[in-house]
Amino acid sequence: MTLKLREGEELILKLKPHSIAFIELYFTGVYIAVVSILARIYSDEIAMKVVKLLGLNMIPIEYMSTLVWAFAIMLPFIVMFIAKSSIKWLVAGLTIVIASITIRFGTGINESTSSLFMGVIWFALSNMYKNAHTYYITTDRIISEYKFIREKIREISYQYITDLVVEKGVIGRILNVGTIIPISTAGLGLGGEIAAISGKMDAKQLSLGVIAGTNIVIPRGRSPNVLFGVKDPMKVKEIISREMAKHSESGILTKISENLEKILEKTEKKEDLATGSIGDKPKGE
Repeated sequence: MTLKLREGEELILKLKPHSIAFIELYFTGVYIAVVSILARIYSDEIAMKVVKLLGLNMIPIEYMSTLVWAFAIMLPFIVMFIAKSSIKWLVAGLTIVIASITIRFGTGINESTSSLFMGVIWFALSNMYKNAHTYYITTDRIISEYKFIREKIREISYQYITDLVVEKGVIGRILNVGTIIPISTAGLGLGGEIAAISGKMDAKQLSLGVIAGTNIVIPRGRSPNVLFGVKDPMKVKEIISREMAKHSESGILTKISENLEKILEKTEKKEDLATGSIGDKPKGE
């Protein structure tokens, strides 16, 4: 995308997410590749130990090796599924496992070899995904651009931003990397979490049920909709805050006042020049 600026608009910053912001994606790709290599070398040995330990002598070593490999591959996806409550992680892991097994039955290529290549591809796609994000901060608005398979462009003018939230993780605090979430008057940049407690008590035929819950609104947003994982987020926030102040009602009034003062100064100078030129005329005229 070639950024098209409005009349009088200037580009202040162009930002890209820091690689550390996508550490879980990069780590997953490396993990898949490493596990695939180890499975290629040690899977049969591990499978025999598992069979002996659990007494599963009826299961062939070849099948047990595949099960051990599949579990090892799925482990980070299960962890991320639980941590992020996102089914996409589980689907991605199952896709790699099923695809690798399908390739084995179709071509005879060992599943660990297939998953090794998939790990490399995962890592490359993770880097492409990171580079698909671009953020522009101008004198009028914040623009986020996302181009990965699909294209998404979002912009928000400063006068519609009500708050800025900066989030830093543990690694982000060390490396000074964080996410800036602009919250708008329409509620963009906010998400909800529901916590509920329920209980039921039975006494013969009497049944009593109690449920209590609360909906907690918290700042959140997907990476294409926020300034995700940018370097030096506090400095970026200060720049945005300054521009927000200029576009607030008081900022606009101040700007109008300054413009009026400039106009008055120019008018006074013209009057002074006109008065001076009249006063300097020769007496005979």
